[in-house]
Amino acid sequence: MSVVPGLKTALDLTIRGQFSELLPRITRHLRQGFYREHLSFGLRRDIFIPFLTPRAKLSISVREIKDSDIPLLFPAAELTSDGREPDEVRWRKQVIATKLPSCFVAVDEGTGQPCYMQWLTGAAYNSQIQTLGSFPLLQSDEALLENAYTPSQYRGLGIMSAAMALIAERARDLGARYVITFVDQHNIASLKGCQRSGFSAHLIRRQREYVFGLFRTLQFEALPNGFLMPHEKSTGVQPLDNRT
Repeated sequence: MSVVPGLKTALDLTIRGQFSELLPRITRHLRQGFYREHLSFGLRRDIFIPFLTPRAKLSISVREIKDSDIPLLFPAAELTSDGREPDEVRWRKQVIATKLPSCFVAVDEGTGQPCYMQWLTGAAYNSQIQTLGSFPLLQSDEALLENAYTPSQYRGLGIMSAAMALIAERARDLGARYVITFVDQHNIASLKGCQRSGFSAHLIRRQREYVFGLFRTLQFEALPNGFLMPHEKSTGVQPLDNRT
């Protein structure tokens, strides 16, 4: 059992006197109660297997992020009503600041504007990855694809599936064969999006938190080939197979 990173963050905010950011975190931990279990699916794609990239509703290309992309991905207009950045934006900016390689963006070829971002990182950066989240140690032939973000004006255009598929292909440059990503079990839209990108269920990540979120355990469980996630079982629909 270990102390969750959120406790260290709370202490840092207290020391800096940033109480406006500290209060929502305290409230969130209190709502969790004494015990909580959180399940996510780890999905995996074998990029050595030919796959037909799904199409978005606009033409996109993929490249590494530039400093000039950041204000376009996170426009000031998306601040909350009290002038704060949403948690999802704040977290991604923090990861950008760590210089974790490699962050890619999908670019709207009609306007040249970045319309999606996500990190693809190999096993060489295992130690840095472990400081950022609840992830397994990557094997030498694995890469982690995480922290996807689509600006609000580009949502609903099928960009996630197309961009994920294209970014995953870049794992070849890292010497990886398998690309892994994690999605909350209740985030059905993202689970389906990952499947359209060629990913299938590979692991279950089981996080247990105790004493109002102050302590945790983390466990990864392998899934058998052909495992159906709950949304697939309820509909009776098999995972999309887009292979060529």
